[in-house]
Amino acid sequence: MAEPNPNPTAPDGGNKASWTPILLAVTFVLVVVISLPTVILLLFAMMPAIVAFIIDRTPQKYSVYCVGGINFCGVYPFLTDLWTGQHTVAAAVDTLTDVFSLLLIYSAAALGWMIYIAVPPLVGAVLTVMNQRRVTQLKDIQRDLIKEWGDEVASHLEEPEPEPQEPQETSDDQVPA
Repeated sequence: MAEPNPNPTAPDGGNKASWTPILLAVTFVLVVVISLPTVILLLFAMMPAIVAFIIDRTPQKYSVYCVGGINFCGVYPFLTDLWTGQHTVAAAVDTLTDVFSLLLIYSAAALGWMIYIAVPPLVGAVLTVMNQRRVTQLKDIQRDLIKEWGDEVASHLEEPEPEPQEPQETSDDQVPA
C-alpha cells in the first residue's frame, strides 16, 4: 500500500500555497507600520463593506462590490484630507469621531445597500418587458410570413392543447421491470 506524501508540493517543485498567508501577513504589517492612520480610518469607515463580505454567501460577492465601492466613495474625501494634511493617528481619530463625517461615510454605504437591493428586481422587470416585446414582434413576423406563404410553411401560432393519454392497463401478474 502506498503511503501519502506528508509534504505535497506544487508541480514545479515549490509549495506556493504555503507562501500566500505569509506574504499577506508581511504586507499587512508593512502597511500598518508605514501608514497606520490610513489603516485606522479605512478599517472603521469601511466596516459596512466588511460586513457585506461576511454575510454575502454567493461566490460572486456582488454586495461587496456595490456596498464597498460606494462606501469607499464616501470615505475618499476624508482619506485625501488625511493624506494631504496631517497624516497622524490623532487626525484619523478626529475624522472618525466627527458625527458629520461618519454620517456621510455610512450614508454612502446605505446608498450602496439600497442600490444592491433595488437594482436586480428593476433589471429583471426591464428584461421581462423587452422579452415580451420581442415575442410580440416575432409573432407579427410569423403572421406576415403565413399570409405570404400559407399555412403549410409554419407551425401554429397558438400551441395546440395536448390530447390526454389513457393510462396503459397492466395486469396484476405483470410486474414492471
